[in-house]
Amino acid sequence: MRNSVYHKLVLAALIAVFVFGFAAPGFAFDKVRKGFILGFGLGPGYDMYTETRDSSGTEVKKFDESKISFFSDFKIGYAPSNQLMVYWMSKAAWFGVDSTTIDDEQEDVMTLGGVGGLGATYFFNPQAPSFFISAGVGFASWSLPFEGTDPWVGLGAAGSIGYEFSPNWMIEASVLWGKPDDETDDYKHEVDNMAIGLTINVLGY
Repeated sequence: MRNSVYHKLVLAALIAVFVFGFAAPGFAFDKVRKGFILGFGLGPGYDMYTETRDSSGTEVKKFDESKISFFSDFKIGYAPSNQLMVYWMSKAAWFGVDSTTIDDEQEDVMTLGGVGGLGATYFFNPQAPSFFISAGVGFASWSLPFEGTDPWVGLGAAGSIGYEFSPNWMIEASVLWGKPDDETDDYKHEVDNMAIGLTINVLGY
């Protein structure tokens, strides 16, 4: 069942990218970067994380993992000029993690490691084509989005470089880092997470 949900999620995201891309001219965007912006991207990624659990300051369990992932990128905000954009960003890696059920069986559980916060992009040219750089800071999250559990949160940051090869269309290489945690009376769980991704982005402006 979860594998089916996973595939449907990926398919829906891909459809959203292309529907938004082809519909962008209908949103009254004028191809001038200055003004309101709305963007979304999707592509392959790779996630590397270290999960630690300790009790009363004593390390109980620690392990390192790396996973191939799907990487998503969302932004909404405003460009005060044709070369600078300021926005709310959300970058995330989606991947499956083996989880032991109450029947001691392994199943694939969708995990999301992401960063959300304030971001900015600087374009080297006022019009496409143009290279650009981006950076953002905010909070990091670690969650099982389809399991009904509360996310772990902490500090996070993200950065990227990219190339707008045509108005509204760009390719972007991103890296995100975060250290979300969750603490109870008995244990503290912490994840040191880093992910990289290469996305095709549609940016409406």
